[in-house]
Amino acid sequence: AEQSLKIHNIDTSVLQKKDTDLSDEEKRLKELIGWEIFWAREMAAAMVAIPSRGSMYQMYLPGRFLHYDLLAHNIASLFNGGSGSINGKKIAEVGSGSGLGLMKVAQRDASIVGLDYSIMAIEFARYLSHHYKVEDKAKLVQGDYLDMPQQFLQEAPFDVVYNSGVLEHER
Repeated sequence: AEQSLKIHNIDTSVLQKKDTDLSDEEKRLKELIGWEIFWAREMAAAMVAIPSRGSMYQMYLPGRFLHYDLLAHNIASLFNGGSGSINGKKIAEVGSGSGLGLMKVAQRDASIVGLDYSIMAIEFARYLSHHYKVEDKAKLVQGDYLDMPQQFLQEAPFDVVYNSGVLEHER
């Protein structure tokens, strides 16, 4: 995880300061750095779990996988009378994190677009898109959903846009 942070030039020095000594901007930066560390650690754990468990990453986080399996099923049931086929649909997640939910949707033949502020989350999503062999269906964009990057907006229109677990963290 530390090596990934260094590769992406993510400076964690602000974490050493006390919150009382920080400006509001530095406090926000500290929170964002915390997410970079979280996703770097998640990716490092996945990179160990996937080879050691015979590519069975879902055994590493069964509760999270159940959540995303149900989400993919519900998104698929929005189309074709609930038959489960979402082939050719374009699905976007705003605040995609690792993109695990999107990977589950891409396995059902949808095109996916993920947007996340965290550089490490996007790197993890790229790793998972390769692991799940859906990289040809995945577009992953680093940016702030409060100031949508053009790279994300140019992918519109989407058949479904969703969020799963970001809004409760927002300022």
